[in-house]
Amino acid sequence: MKQHYIFCVFFLPSIYSNDKGSTEDVCQPKSPPAPDNGKVWCNDSNNPNSVCMFTCEPYHTLVGTNTSKCLETINGTSWTKANCECKPDHCEPQINSLTNGVVTCSHGCMVRSVCHYKCTTPGTSMFSGMKNTNRCLPSKKWDVKPPCCQAPCPASAKMDAVIIMDSSGSVGAANWNIMFTFVQSLIRSFPISENLTRFAMFPYATWVNERSAISLEDYGRLLDGLLYKMEKFTHQSGHTMTGRALRYAKNKILRSAANRPDARDLVILLTDGNSRDDAESPAKKIKEMGGTVSCSIPPFRLL
Repeated sequence: MKQHYIFCVFFLPSIYSNDKGSTEDVCQPKSPPAPDNGKVWCNDSNNPNSVCMFTCEPYHTLVGTNTSKCLETINGTSWTKANCECKPDHCEPQINSLTNGVVTCSHGCMVRSVCHYKCTTPGTSMFSGMKNTNRCLPSKKWDVKPPCCQAPCPASAKMDAVIIMDSSGSVGAANWNIMFTFVQSLIRSFPISENLTRFAMFPYATWVNERSAISLEDYGRLLDGLLYKMEKFTHQSGHTMTGRALRYAKNKILRSAANRPDARDLVILLTDGNSRDDAESPAKKIKEMGGTVSCSIPPFRLL
């Protein structure tokens, strides 16, 4: 009997796979979505166990989880949730308005923003020496303090003033007494309060007399307290080290927490002669911080 043989050939659809597994074994999409103003980088594409890291563009800070991983679960392969965002860097304090004026900023308080100020209230003007622009630096700090629009001084003067009194030997006791009386008369003409004018002051010669120095917050913001502490000032004698005194004012007073960011900085230097050290450099640095250094009171000399 003749035998018949039947051969069956089955054609199976091919499934692409690599050494990491089939197409169903990788995460989709190929990478987790990057946050706005950010980027994503993965160490093994979208294969299982690949870790992706999120970074932000310059002048932005990442907030939240900075990685996502491709994990295999019973429900399939997927990226872990990152929950992150890239927030723009801002300068402090945030500038939203200007008393008695208007402020216009190119990018709000974000880094690289430039703000322009204009006084609009009749009878007010920008405080002498203040700039009408400032810039938010990459360090998250303004390059200068925001300006103030104020009525003529001293009725509405809002400033943190530092009075530096030369007590060197060349001044002499007689001129020291003239200076002392003048300073007392000067501070009485200003509205001293927490919201208006505040004074710090100290005498100097070869060294700054830190023990008797008055800080911005020391006298309870009252005129009587300030005058009382001044009574501890005495004529010291010694050399005229004006540069050392200006550096003390810059580092110990103008950079202290008591120095208000919205108040004008004014340094009044009373001296009778040339300094024994470099006074121009620290004076210039104070001006670069937005302050003003000045004084012209006979018989004393203007720096």
